[in-house]
Amino acid sequence: MDAINRSDHSFFCDETGNSGRNFIDPQQPIFVYGGWLVKHEDRPSLMRAIEDFERDNGFDSGKEVKGAQLIKSQRGRQYIASLIQLMAQKAIPYFYLAEKRFAVCAKIVESFYDPAYNANIENSELLDPDARQSWAQKFYEGPDQLIEEFAKAYQDGEAGAITANYQAWIEYFRQTNDEESLRRLEGIESTIGEDVGSESAAINEQITGWSSLNMPLFVGMFQDIENHFPVSIDLVHDSIKEFSQCFEKVFGLYKNAKPGAILFKDGRRINYGLENITSLTFASSEIQPLIRGADCMIAAVREYTKRAFKGESIDEYLTRAAHPAIGGWVCEMLTGMHPTLGGTPKTGTMMSSGQFSVAVFTRMMETMKGDADRQ
Repeated sequence: MDAINRSDHSFFCDETGNSGRNFIDPQQPIFVYGGWLVKHEDRPSLMRAIEDFERDNGFDSGKEVKGAQLIKSQRGRQYIASLIQLMAQKAIPYFYLAEKRFAVCAKIVESFYDPAYNANIENSELLDPDARQSWAQKFYEGPDQLIEEFAKAYQDGEAGAITANYQAWIEYFRQTNDEESLRRLEGIESTIGEDVGSESAAINEQITGWSSLNMPLFVGMFQDIENHFPVSIDLVHDSIKEFSQCFEKVFGLYKNAKPGAILFKDGRRINYGLENITSLTFASSEIQPLIRGADCMIAAVREYTKRAFKGESIDEYLTRAAHPAIGGWVCEMLTGMHPTLGGTPKTGTMMSSGQFSVAVFTRMMETMKGDADRQ
């Protein structure tokens, strides 16, 4: 309770879409972190409201029914949509989404385009998110096999496999006449396999689970919260036995570091010596209804974005469930395209390919336009 007493808000969060070491899983192509920002003064009443809602809908209070299961049926989607509308009256949704295939490609860029190992990359280029996005997009549009081979080689820290993957990308870009990507890759030192492999192994030895998607996305999420919510926040994560200790360790590295920041060209930043997030604690979803609410919200975000990307049908209940979070993300994209509209509150971030982002943006825009036309 001491940590909560030092803050005036809590962010209750969970994750969905974890497929372990299988990053390129066609059945689970999306990983989502997210939850709800709640004022301490509103927390007790919102918890009671959720528990009452669960009982009214035939669920025993304290017995969690996973959002990933509920979202599969129309009744479940209707339940989630109503729950999210209830929670949105007193809490702010936020999500951090990764299209897994693109996340692997971003790691390829981070590994092969590191100035420490690549003479053709300038340090200043690493601070340009648009450039990094376009580089990752190049790999994303490459062969599935090469992306999968890199993911496995990096996770295992296998120097020979990493070197072979680098050489295969050289050949791919040569065959596709991509001279710019070829030029960048040709600056890599011959020891790239040993360099990246030893770095991966060293990090994994110190921080168990770092090579999973959970860890870097957890960091991305709390960095976003630190940057975009200028209030004091206690971060409350669902208890995950496999990751709790390493989450605490990584969070402590950022929280207790000397204050400072890495600034990117588009205004984004990586913060050290966190000021807004006061602490990290854990709570069981079986006990804490706000964690159950987070689970349902991110299940809706994952299902909506997956269906939008695949061009599948999306019913009104799934749209209603996803709209508070994804609708805010769409509005942020619009203000980025048209700055004169003014700023909007941030409700989400997507680490995704251009194809994925456009599909989700277009689908939600069509929904929002249809709603406006009916009014």
